Amino acid sequence: MENRLAELRHEAGMTLKELGGRVGLSDAALSQYETGRRSPNLGVWKKLADFFDVSLSYILKESDVRHIYSLKSEEELFHDLQTKKVNIKDLSESEITVLGIWIVSHENLFKDGQKFASSAKLAHMIVQYARQIIFERTTFPPDDDADGEEIEKAIREYNGIGPNPKQILEFIEKGKKHSAEEIQAFLDRF
Repeated sequence: MENRLAELRHEAGMTLKELGGRVGLSDAALSQYETGRRSPNLGVWKKLADFFDVSLSYILKESDVRHIYSLKSEEELFHDLQTKKVNIKDLSESEITVLGIWIVSHENLFKDGQKFASSAKLAHMIVQYARQIIFERTTFPPDDDADGEEIEKAIREYNGIGPNPKQILEFIEKGKKHSAEEIQAFLDRF
């Protein structure tokens, strides 16, 4: 199966062994995936696409668009999910997270009688998935009892003032390198 795995790995400046260590796969298996001699299941492709922050369609060479999100506003992307023009499995974790943050900050669109009221269940599923991604990517010291309420409150209060969804994602990535106190100091600024 033709794919972009080798291309993405080279872009990241990684060896097969380094990539294998990061995603929990052997370098031999990755080599066979890159050359098309073996094809993993869809779950492994999704894991690799998420690692490189690209859509599943991109890593599988079904599309030349790295991120579906880059072509659309969050509202357009949600509409395309609602009408099944886009499948959620084709979105990267970053795209799902940004969409989840947008849904939370625009919850009025999902209330009875509003534009997306009929898709409130889909919106809820996306928000739950985004929340799971955020907490899997964010590591807190074991003695920290933070449950994310501060993050959720910040997202709910977002009205075009303060961090936008992309800044929140950047914060999450940077949060892996900082202590709980530094993270709290950052949140206190907003």
